[in-house]
Amino acid sequence: MTVPPAGLDGSLEFRDREPDDGYGGELLLSGADGFLGGYLLGELLARTTATVHAPLPVPDFAAGYDLIRHRLTACGRWDPGYARRVQPVPAGLGEPWLGLAPADLADLGPRLDAIYHCAADDHLLKSYDELAPVNVHGTHELLRLASYGRGVRFHQVSIITVAPVDPVANRCMETWPDGQRAICGAADVLADAVGYVRARWAAERLVAEAASRGLAASIYRTTTLTGDSAGRYPHRDVLVEYIQGTVRAGVYSLHGRDGHWTPVDYAARAIALLAGQPPGVYHIPGAVVPLRWIWAHVRGWGYPLRAGRDDEWREAVRAAGLPLAYLLQAGPDRSAEPPEPECSRALAAVGAVLGEPVVTAELVGRYLDDMRTRGLL
Repeated sequence: MTVPPAGLDGSLEFRDREPDDGYGGELLLSGADGFLGGYLLGELLARTTATVHAPLPVPDFAAGYDLIRHRLTACGRWDPGYARRVQPVPAGLGEPWLGLAPADLADLGPRLDAIYHCAADDHLLKSYDELAPVNVHGTHELLRLASYGRGVRFHQVSIITVAPVDPVANRCMETWPDGQRAICGAADVLADAVGYVRARWAAERLVAEAASRGLAASIYRTTTLTGDSAGRYPHRDVLVEYIQGTVRAGVYSLHGRDGHWTPVDYAARAIALLAGQPPGVYHIPGAVVPLRWIWAHVRGWGYPLRAGRDDEWREAVRAAGLPLAYLLQAGPDRSAEPPEPECSRALAAVGAVLGEPVVTAELVGRYLDDMRTRGLL
């Protein structure tokens, strides 16, 4: 197993970048085979004329091409004209030098105008040590690639859970009052026993350190990503596991928290637009979704699902042997009211174009129907 770095390699240096719109002739996108990454790839291909290099855990170019075509098709984003502009790169984020020869990185790095880092191992039941090779070391090696460049823009996708919280307003902050980027201190995050949160925080710290050395870097923190605005939900994720676990348990909690959901295509469009904004921290907006919408729709299928107290729900989930669903609401410090995400910087930049995301009960129903059709529930 690759040992994650304690900090950014001291030999890495980053060049200044001339102001521009953030797009260029050659881009790199990690996680193009993933949920958000697939939609973001579609946005980058639609909004630019760039060639997009996509590091993927595949044995060869052909396998990578098939994987990307499958993902874009599932997202409703495939266009045969994209074939010549997508360059799969067999690589491993958890390996030194991304599993590539140093000479290959030295050849690719100077050609890139921007790096979009969207890949992550998001398994909530894995420990930090299990997640760090991909989530932390992978970020480090992409920053190494950026150091070869001629002032490359670096775009890091992260999660709202690692944002520092203003204790007075109970809001996840994009910036502090002094205008500095809002990055948590170690004590704020390391108290969280969830290895995934700790790993995503460590990755942000590496990006922040690179930014202090001159890298033009932005961080985009997302809330819960859901299916797209058309009702497609082509991905098995933690929300699917939560719904499936609750359905199998046969009881849902009357005290379950409403969620902040962002349609995945909205998030992809927002990131693509924010990439042209000044470097900084941006929170992708979400819409408040009452969980009762989910359970009402599921009961309409005829499932014997009943409402219960929170402790009844937890016990039913445990009895069904479904620890992931239990983890979502029974982890450390999850009894307090969750902080609201501060999204003012992001909305000021893209709100006039995108507006705020909208998730209705009808759209939630389409998500659930699509999950069921795909065999996810």
